[in-house]
Amino acid sequence: MDITLYETGDSCSGENIFRINFQNIAKIEAFQTNRNMNKKEWDKLSVFDDEGNCHILYVSNGYIHNVLHNILLMCRQLAT
Repeated sequence: MDITLYETGDSCSGENIFRINFQNIAKIEAFQTNRNMNKKEWDKLSVFDDEGNCHILYVSNGYIHNVLHNILLMCRQLAT
């Protein structure tokens, strides 16, 4: 089970950016440039695979950050 992420938007090419295989997710963590940032403002989620690659997923706010984090955790659990 995997997901492929693509560029979207007016200035984007629509090319394949990267693929996440849920079975190969080693770690998921919050990515903040500022550790004093409120959780409601978190806008990046780091996904590390078994090969040590880090994929950063950008989200619009902390609520979506938390929801996406939980979905990825559930998918990883279902895939194993």
